[in-house]
Amino acid sequence: MKKILLLLLLFSATILNGYSIDPTDPGTIYSEKDVPPYDIHDVLTTLSGEKVTTVAQWEKLRRPEILETLSTEMYGFTPASIAKVKIKIIEVNKKAINGKATRKQVELTFIKNKKKLKVQVLVYSPNKKNKPAPTFTILNFCGNQSIEADSAIVISETLKKEFDKTVLRTRKPRTVRGGDANIYPIEEIIDNGLGFATAWYGDFDPDYYDGFKNGIHGLYHKKGQKHGSNDWGSLGAWAWGLSRILDYLETDKDFDATKVAVVGHSRNAKAAIWAAAQDRRFAMCIPNNSGCGGTALMKRIYGETASSLNRRFPHWMCENFKKYINNEDSLTIDSYDLIGLIAPRPLYIGSAEGDQWADPHGEFLGMLYAQPVYQLYGIKKFPYDTMTPLGFKVIESQIGYHYRTGYHALTHFDWEAYIEFAKYHFFKPTESMIYNNH
Repeated sequence: MKKILLLLLLFSATILNGYSIDPTDPGTIYSEKDVPPYDIHDVLTTLSGEKVTTVAQWEKLRRPEILETLSTEMYGFTPASIAKVKIKIIEVNKKAINGKATRKQVELTFIKNKKKLKVQVLVYSPNKKNKPAPTFTILNFCGNQSIEADSAIVISETLKKEFDKTVLRTRKPRTVRGGDANIYPIEEIIDNGLGFATAWYGDFDPDYYDGFKNGIHGLYHKKGQKHGSNDWGSLGAWAWGLSRILDYLETDKDFDATKVAVVGHSRNAKAAIWAAAQDRRFAMCIPNNSGCGGTALMKRIYGETASSLNRRFPHWMCENFKKYINNEDSLTIDSYDLIGLIAPRPLYIGSAEGDQWADPHGEFLGMLYAQPVYQLYGIKKFPYDTMTPLGFKVIESQIGYHYRTGYHALTHFDWEAYIEFAKYHFFKPTESMIYNNH
């Protein structure tokens, strides 16, 4: 009976996010006693066995090595060249959110190889501010029109075309105007002096396997070009998109582009942490329920695994990642290497008790094993060696964390923590602001 109840709860959690998984997949591990033995390598030891003991060594040797390995084996390489972009402000509403915010709708047109891609970006800045606002940046799942029930918000042309495909079918009630307003507490964010920037993730790349012909991949692929074994997948494309939103924020005087927190939930949390790993302009990273390919240890093979991720979402990672189907033991990298790339910037990890598919314990361990990198920068150790009590938030730390009740979702509890964490690091001078020096 307990097993049946657990499966029902897990299934309910997947519906909340339109997450197309099957928690009853044969062989899926949901019990600690079933986790196989696995090795933990030292995040501060290079692949050749050299021990890293200084920040200089980390920056010169180990950090580039981890980036190279993650790019080669997991996410694929992000193109070095950035497509030409045209910025068009299509709306400015200075009385948004009950007069508390200025809302802008921005159309970004990317141009490369004689092809174009249009992305709609929605931003809010608080009207009551003495200087540019620190800002949350996040990709949304159901379109900008789902953020706020206002008929003036533009619906992406790409979303209209893709509406009957893949995950959008399962999220139909949420794609209506304001359908996801309960997920994004814009007014509360604004009341706390913070900005908010978002775009629909499908504008940057479709969330289904299309041979990498559409989205931003379509711009970078020349006619007849084949997708290589270490070319970027959709997670890499979404991460690229987050950096392009940051590019825009750097041009808008209403936002402080040196204080942008990149946030993500689920697959977009994986993209958020990969974006922050590559782009150190992001001052803070907040992955929520990121699971495998995010902050959870892959070698635990718990819940979502490298194998299931490859089978169900073959477009997310690069082709090389398929080498690890039922072969996780051969990985030379794991989540703590990825997390270490965020150091010394503030990081907040959100996990949920009912989200066993994302392996909350594995998410905590990923953070724990990445700590030596933060300590290398002189940052204090995370104050707990074991998972914190349910509902307890660790805020006044360079690494924030909570383990809450509930399922696979971005909840108000999560946002309360993230707002508090952002205010702690962005609004008062503390030793945590060390990230500005690197």
